[in-house]
Amino acid sequence: MGVFINALVSFMIVASAIFVVVKLINKLKGAPAAAEPEAPAGPSEEVLLLREIRDSLKNKRRTARCGAEAAENAAPARRLPCFEAA
Repeated sequence: MGVFINALVSFMIVASAIFVVVKLINKLKGAPAAAEPEAPAGPSEEVLLLREIRDSLKNKRRTARCGAEAAENAAPARRLPCFEAA
C-alpha cells in the first residue's frame, strides 16, 4: 500500500509541475485568451455570384412562363399578368 501512495504522490507532483510550466509558456506566448472575432465585412464574392445566378435563373423561368401564357392567351385584350409562384 505504501508503494501505491508513493507513486500517486509522485504522479501528482509531476503533473502539477507540468501544468505550471505549460501555463507559464502560454502566458509568455502572449496568446490572447478572449480575442473578439472580426465581424465579416459583407458577403463573399462566391455568395454574390451565387445570388446573381439564382436571380438570373428566376428571371429566365418567369419570362419562359410568361411567354407560354402569352401564347395560350393570344387575344391582346385578354393578357393575364404573369405572377411568380412562391
